[in-house]
Amino acid sequence: MTEGGQGYGLAGEPAAETTADETVFVEDPTTTADPRVDDAVARLAELRDLPTADHVSVYEDIHSRLNDALADLGDPATPNQPYLGNG
Repeated sequence: MTEGGQGYGLAGEPAAETTADETVFVEDPTTTADPRVDDAVARLAELRDLPTADHVSVYEDIHSRLNDALADLGDPATPNQPYLGNG
Protein backbone atom coordinates (compact mmCIF):
# COMPACT_ATOMS: atom_id res chain seq x y z
CA MET A 1 0.00 0.00 0.00
CA THR A 2 1.25 3.41 -0.78
CA GLU A 3 1.34 6.08 1.86
CA GLY A 4 -1.96 7.91 1.81
CA GLY A 5 -2.91 6.14 -1.41
CA GLN A 6 -4.79 3.24 -2.82
CA GLY A 7 -3.63 -0.21 -1.72
CA TYR A 8 -4.68 -3.61 -2.93
CA GLY A 9 -6.68 -6.25 -1.09
CA LEU A 10 -7.11 -9.93 -1.77
CA ALA A 11 -6.85 -11.05 -5.38
CA GLY A 12 -5.65 -7.62 -6.45
CA GLU A 13 -8.94 -5.92 -5.66
CA PRO A 14 -8.57 -2.25 -4.75
CA ALA A 15 -8.60 -1.71 -0.99
CA ALA A 16 -10.27 1.17 0.78
CA GLU A 17 -8.47 4.51 0.81
CA THR A 18 -6.18 4.63 3.85
CA THR A 19 -3.54 6.83 5.40
CA ALA A 20 -0.12 5.72 6.58
CA ASP A 21 -1.32 5.73 10.21
CA GLU A 22 -4.28 3.40 9.68
CA THR A 23 -4.19 -0.34 10.22
CA VAL A 24 -6.31 -2.41 7.87
CA PHE A 25 -7.65 -5.77 9.10
CA VAL A 26 -8.93 -8.38 6.69
CA GLU A 27 -12.06 -9.99 8.17
CA ASP A 28 -12.05 -13.17 6.07
CA PRO A 29 -8.67 -14.07 4.55
CA THR A 30 -8.66 -16.46 1.62
CA THR A 31 -8.36 -20.11 2.59
CA THR A 32 -5.81 -22.50 1.15
CA ALA A 33 -5.85 -26.22 0.45
CA ASP A 34 -3.69 -26.86 3.53
CA PRO A 35 -5.42 -26.68 6.93
CA ARG A 36 -2.06 -26.09 8.63
CA VAL A 37 -1.58 -22.92 6.59
CA ASP A 38 -5.16 -21.83 7.25
CA ASP A 39 -4.70 -22.35 11.00
CA ALA A 40 -1.46 -20.36 10.98
CA VAL A 41 -2.98 -17.48 9.00
CA ALA A 42 -6.04 -17.50 11.26
CA ARG A 43 -3.77 -16.46 14.13
CA LEU A 44 -3.46 -13.05 12.48
CA ALA A 45 -6.95 -12.28 13.77
CA GLU A 46 -5.55 -12.37 17.32
CA LEU A 47 -3.43 -9.30 16.63
CA ARG A 48 -6.43 -6.99 16.79
CA ASP A 49 -6.89 -7.66 20.52
CA LEU A 50 -3.22 -7.74 21.51
CA PRO A 51 -0.92 -4.88 22.41
CA THR A 52 1.67 -4.21 19.74
CA ALA A 53 4.46 -5.53 21.98
CA ASP A 54 2.80 -8.98 21.87
CA HIS A 55 2.57 -9.13 18.08
CA VAL A 56 6.13 -10.45 17.70
CA SER A 57 5.40 -13.77 19.41
CA VAL A 58 2.32 -14.31 17.23
CA TYR A 59 4.31 -13.51 14.06
CA GLU A 60 7.09 -15.87 15.16
CA ASP A 61 4.58 -18.69 15.73
CA ILE A 62 2.95 -18.11 12.35
CA HIS A 63 6.36 -18.03 10.66
CA SER A 64 7.33 -21.31 12.33
CA ARG A 65 4.07 -23.01 11.32
CA LEU A 66 4.39 -21.86 7.72
CA ASN A 67 8.02 -22.99 7.57
CA ASP A 68 6.96 -26.43 8.85
CA ALA A 69 4.26 -26.64 6.18
CA LEU A 70 6.76 -25.66 3.48
CA ALA A 71 9.30 -28.19 4.73
CA ASP A 72 6.69 -30.94 4.40
CA LEU A 73 5.61 -29.87 0.92
CA GLY A 74 6.49 -32.61 -1.48
CA ASP A 75 7.56 -35.07 1.24
CA PRO A 76 6.05 -38.46 0.27
CA ALA A 77 5.87 -39.41 3.97
CA THR A 78 3.53 -36.49 4.76
CA PRO A 79 -0.10 -37.47 4.13
CA ASN A 80 -2.45 -35.18 2.19
CA GLN A 81 0.39 -33.19 0.68
CA PRO A 82 1.35 -33.24 -3.00
CA TYR A 83 4.57 -35.04 -3.80
CA LEU A 84 6.72 -32.94 -6.10
CA GLY A 85 9.75 -35.23 -6.26
CA ASN A 86 11.03 -37.42 -9.08
CA GLY A 87 10.35 -40.78 -7.54
